[in-house]
Amino acid sequence: MRRILIITTNFFPYPAVGSVRVTNWARMLPDVGWRPVIACRDYGYRASRELLDREVHPDALVYQIDSSGARVEMPGTGDGVAPAKKPAGAKHSLPARAKRAAALAVNKFVVPDGQRLFWSRAMPELRRIAAEVRPDVILSSSPPHSVHFAGMRLTAETGLPWIADYRDPHLLDERFQPAGLAKLAWPAHRAFERRVYERADAVLHAIPVQARWARMAYPSARGRIVELCHAAPTRAMETLSPDRAAPGTLSVRAVGTIGDQPALELARAVRALRDAGRAVELRLVGSNPVTLPAIRETLGDALVVTGRLRHDLAQRQIAGADLLVSFLSPERAELALVSSKLFEFVSARTPIVHVNPSSPDRHLAHQLPPTVRCLRRPSQTELVAALEWGLSEQTRDAARDPDHMERFAARFGWDAHARALADALDRATAGSGG
Repeated sequence: MRRILIITTNFFPYPAVGSVRVTNWARMLPDVGWRPVIACRDYGYRASRELLDREVHPDALVYQIDSSGARVEMPGTGDGVAPAKKPAGAKHSLPARAKRAAALAVNKFVVPDGQRLFWSRAMPELRRIAAEVRPDVILSSSPPHSVHFAGMRLTAETGLPWIADYRDPHLLDERFQPAGLAKLAWPAHRAFERRVYERADAVLHAIPVQARWARMAYPSARGRIVELCHAAPTRAMETLSPDRAAPGTLSVRAVGTIGDQPALELARAVRALRDAGRAVELRLVGSNPVTLPAIRETLGDALVVTGRLRHDLAQRQIAGADLLVSFLSPERAELALVSSKLFEFVSARTPIVHVNPSSPDRHLAHQLPPTVRCLRRPSQTELVAALEWGLSEQTRDAARDPDHMERFAARFGWDAHARALADALDRATAGSGG
């Protein structure tokens, strides 16, 4: 079995969306002839070998590197470890805000981002990992985009083929563009991005609009640019044990990122349904919004808050929903991003209300089943009506239509994605002896 060394900032069981794409790859790659070796940053979430075997794949190897650049010892059994929970309100304390502000300041002036400092420290350990596992190809997955610095440098030293994967764009996305005085570094950012496209043997893009833009911006790389949307876990969702609401209660769930004000607006819409006599709860799965006290006051015991969950547990929450809601803030909707959770939401065969979709989301929605409804800046009345539509028996029955799922799986499903990923790896390693 050939080996692929994947360098990424986050990986299972880190409970954030940035870990999902590469975690799914680690699950599927052995089935197409590749053994995944993951090198990622340690944030205190560490999976045991037992947990990796059960929730990722027995063939997956994972190496975590701490902030000093040293390898972390992983637990052997059990469910692994997670960092100690911080006291309520710690995230919004003055020291925490000051630390984030300092990190943001550094991030603005380092090209392509502040994580480059970490990956520079991690290079000796990455070299040791590469020497131990002897991979056939190196892949780096961003953001943060400085992970491509590590991939680029390691491939220059080893002579191995290198694939750069963009889950989100770099300079096409204003979140990652230099601002203020840091705009003086714009030429350096452009030069870094250009080097990625010039040197990588393949460049994968999760967002189609970025792939189209890159073909125009870097014409010499056109033949190496690959559009590879996120994988939809259509088969995995069928085998999960759903975490359902109490009998007789319909569950509206927001899983993943939701803004502070959007979360409150959604709570008020669910309150309106309850006032109209509907037995419905709201379940928030992910980081707690600042508006949580107001949300609790609005819904009382009709609110369930789980906090952030590792990926397999979050999927159980998705599978147990009666209606799934993705709710972007108007500001976030202007970004060049794809709401990757939509691929898992549709796989759960559950109606979806997507509020304030981005432009790439709107293009994606045309390829999704008709039980996905998009709203732009809805009024409270419009939001309540959309929830009523999604919770209706007719809509929930339609979401389980096998024809819809068959068409969706053919385009975005696990098997289709695995074949496309394997093809990209084969083409990138052709002629290298891989």
